[in-house]
Amino acid sequence: MTNSAVERSLLESLNAYVKHFEIPNAREELLAIASSILTFQQKQGKLAITYNCSEALIHQVVNQFEVELAVNCVVDSETEKLVKEVNRWRRSLESQVLKILIAYVQNFLCNQKMNLPEIILSIIPLVEDIQLHKAESESLIQRVISKFYFQINAEKAAKQVDDEMETLRKLLLEKSKSNQLPN
Repeated sequence: MTNSAVERSLLESLNAYVKHFEIPNAREELLAIASSILTFQQKQGKLAITYNCSEALIHQVVNQFEVELAVNCVVDSETEKLVKEVNRWRRSLESQVLKILIAYVQNFLCNQKMNLPEIILSIIPLVEDIQLHKAESESLIQRVISKFYFQINAEKAAKQVDDEMETLRKLLLEKSKSNQLPN
């Protein structure tokens, strides 16, 4: 593929991804999505491009991106299949990193101060053997940290509810015992 063909293909894929999955709120999110599309294609062996060239290409494509065009674009079946696979891969990568992070924190860092971005960066190579672009890594780190804190807070809330239910159960048991008549 020529550079212009790769650029056009990436822009079409970015438009399709945004149309089907999410309208990013920030340029960084667009960079991350475009990076993921390119990384996925490289991972599949469908595209051979150097890291430096791919960074420049990603920025060129994001500079050309227009939300209105993405929302109204017509997506061919091949591009649709690609962006669905990219989305699945992004979610899978996020899920795998999150599971390892939670296990690691529970087993090794219970009461220690944590540098979550550093820990996540050390986990990524365990689940993915291709180098992620900077924007892609940063986006993954943000998503994993957000879900990590959400899950930790949900677990704390669930434990608090369990504790309160146990306290209520004990109070009701005591109350029922005190209301019983002696034989």
